Amino acid sequence: MTRFASVPSFLFGVLAVLLFSAGAVNAQTPGTVVTDGDLPFTVGEPVADSSTALILTYGDATRTVAAEAYDRALQSVTQGRPIPPGQETAVHRQAVLGQAIRMTTSHADEIQRIDVDTAAVGEQYRQQQARFADSTAFADALSQAGLSPDSLRSMISASLRMSAYRDSVSQALDAPPADRVSAYAQDQGTVGARHILLQIEPGATQAVEDSLQSLAASLIDSVQAGVDFARLAETYSDGPTGARGGDLGTFTRDRMVEPFADAAFSMEDSSDVYPEPVRTEYGFHVIQLTEAPAPLETEEAKAALMEERVQEAFRTEIERLMKNVTVRMNPEIIPITEADLRR
Repeated sequence: MTRFASVPSFLFGVLAVLLFSAGAVNAQTPGTVVTDGDLPFTVGEPVADSSTALILTYGDATRTVAAEAYDRALQSVTQGRPIPPGQETAVHRQAVLGQAIRMTTSHADEIQRIDVDTAAVGEQYRQQQARFADSTAFADALSQAGLSPDSLRSMISASLRMSAYRDSVSQALDAPPADRVSAYAQDQGTVGARHILLQIEPGATQAVEDSLQSLAASLIDSVQAGVDFARLAETYSDGPTGARGGDLGTFTRDRMVEPFADAAFSMEDSSDVYPEPVRTEYGFHVIQLTEAPAPLETEEAKAALMEERVQEAFRTEIERLMKNVTVRMNPEIIPITEADLRR
């Protein structure tokens, strides 16, 4: 299959509202309804036409994905980085298939009934056009992506409809309860810290580990006795943070490995030093706070939890619609193997 130049980057975001992370394909028998993972759909008869990769139907609507368009879509899932011939993976193929299926759900009556503001479509179209030096460069970019002005407008309209449909789903959801918001705010709070890492190399003996643990304990004693932590980090710490006095900045709990996070978030006051060496997969850490733990602001926590609810509800709704999509694949272009199906 011919490899094309990278799809213009402005096209990657046009349909972002339609996309989720791709799930695994796990059936290819015609008539089977796939229900596992994120791609529930009905499998149709294989496509034999060498110029066509996919044919998708939803009710009376049919979407045909040409082989060349499928190839360009493969590039889009890698954000324009070319895929060498024959080296696209099951993940790439499944991502493109998932995108095509989800886009096809836009033909659902409940989505098609949504009125799209033509002025909003025109404004987004002009914003895309303004990224290019002149109309000729814009037309060339559209041609390279296999689009026309009308098809780009249709894509923008579909994106706006889907966004409006997502809004309608969100309006039916209850706000998260106060106790859940409080717990989330604590869990997603930040802390500032610095550390001294005594790295343990793979295959190190127990005697080496014991020696490094003893050194870490002595460094803790030194800090508690008033020795400057940054100077000790510059002298003893392995890794890039040593040169800046061990400073790690501020971080959330999920940014660090569990033993380190547990130790950092267990302290209360800025400048506290954890009383013993912390063992992680990297080695032994001496940890000192630079900023006391601070919970996430209540409104931020509420908004984050609400967004999680909206994403889950919208995903569930789109999966419901996807069950009505019938997909016919060309096995010569989309070689999904039995191993892929068991993922």
